[in-house]
Amino acid sequence: MERRQGPPGGRSSRQAAALLAAAVLSSGFLLTQAQEEIPVTAEPPQPLQGQDITLTPGGKPDIVQCVWNRGEPSLSNQILTYIPSLSPPEQMEGASFTGRETAGPGCSLHIRNVILNDTGTYTVLKTVRGGAEVGRVRIEVLAAILSSGFLLTQAQEEIPVTAEPPQLLQGQDVTLTPGGKPDIVQCTWYRGEPSLPNQILTYVLSFSPPEQLDGANFTGRETPGPGCSLHIRSLTLNDTGNYTVVKTVRGGAEVGHVHIEVLAAVLSSGFLLTQAQAEIPVTAEPPQPLQGQDVTLTPGGKLDIVQCTWYRGEPSLPNQILTYVPSFSPPEQLDGASFTGRETPGPGCSLHIRSLMLNDTGTYTVVKTVRGGSEVGSVPIEVLEMLSPPNLWPEEVTVEEHENITINCATSKGSNANVYWLKDGKPIPVKSVLSDLNRTLTVPDVSRDDGGTYTCQVWNPANSATSNPSYITVMRVGIENGQ
Repeated sequence: MERRQGPPGGRSSRQAAALLAAAVLSSGFLLTQAQEEIPVTAEPPQPLQGQDITLTPGGKPDIVQCVWNRGEPSLSNQILTYIPSLSPPEQMEGASFTGRETAGPGCSLHIRNVILNDTGTYTVLKTVRGGAEVGRVRIEVLAAILSSGFLLTQAQEEIPVTAEPPQLLQGQDVTLTPGGKPDIVQCTWYRGEPSLPNQILTYVLSFSPPEQLDGANFTGRETPGPGCSLHIRSLTLNDTGNYTVVKTVRGGAEVGHVHIEVLAAVLSSGFLLTQAQAEIPVTAEPPQPLQGQDVTLTPGGKLDIVQCTWYRGEPSLPNQILTYVPSFSPPEQLDGASFTGRETPGPGCSLHIRSLMLNDTGTYTVVKTVRGGSEVGSVPIEVLEMLSPPNLWPEEVTVEEHENITINCATSKGSNANVYWLKDGKPIPVKSVLSDLNRTLTVPDVSRDDGGTYTCQVWNPANSATSNPSYITVMRVGIENGQ
């Protein structure tokens, strides 16, 4: 047997020889003293091919050494001898050591990556202070691909598999649910026909808790669920294809197939389409919407629509508001990067936008995928501000002739808000000077004719509002108030 030593020094050759003799002596078939039977536990109790397992003996904790065997104790069956009484503890490997076994606390045995041939009875012989103990445990390694169909020899019953939703859009999730018997031992899912390269995962429901073993085709987006269902997140176009499930149930096996087709969410994005696109009109109702109102954008063109995508501006992923698939039952909506939560698709691939804001102003583009081709249309909308009455100040001014007066009109500075001035309900004097987007009025070198009531009015194509009045009094030079 091979011996793994601790740090050199501190141990004579006589001591080492004595320990080696003791290791062999405790192999059971050389021991003459009575051995106390002890329990051994396996964790997990039903290991799956490829998993790790730990065998832990009971009994007294004051251990001199222990020997693990595959089967009954013998030199040919010996896995390893572990001597925790040394400092540091030492492990000596036997004829049945595979390189996957490690001794641990309490003389436990840890086996990595168990294989089907690891199935069998394991025996531990412990030398403890004042005697010896023996324990046995049987483990059965369950084949991770036992339900793979191509390894099963028994007949398999065909079962249905349903996909929810049945019509899938790129980026969505799907759940594949097999029928058949509910008393399931385990199941394995594949992309395509059952084979190791196609294996997505094996799910063992008979374990507590259930366990999942990932296969060669596992992408990290698949999760098993109740009834051996398979949930796939964030579908891609490459997920299109046939899926197979093989279930091991009490008394037999079942197999089911389902085909899913993932439709490109951005197929109608225009910038991805290579075929010619027919230009179509798009109407806005109302045509000049007011801030806070709703608007509906309705494209023309063919009515046999597969899907459509709406954009703020030119077609691009950052500009995408939503994709609407009326060909699904029920129709489906996939939100894009420019979706605000106020947009809703409707009949004929119309787009309804609620509670308009000023920054909703711009050009909107729709790209429709219709039977036999594609169509594109755009419409500009300008959201007009709901105007409030301006505030005119100062409200009252008294000046002498030849002085200057300045009046300010505090109102919206939006690009579509225009300001006009009136004096006594008529156009202001020609010599008046306007500045700050017409929000400031200056009348130089005033005369008595310039006195009166001034107002400012703000308007856009949808509404208007008039300010409070400002009263201007012009007095002759040298004449005091009240004289």
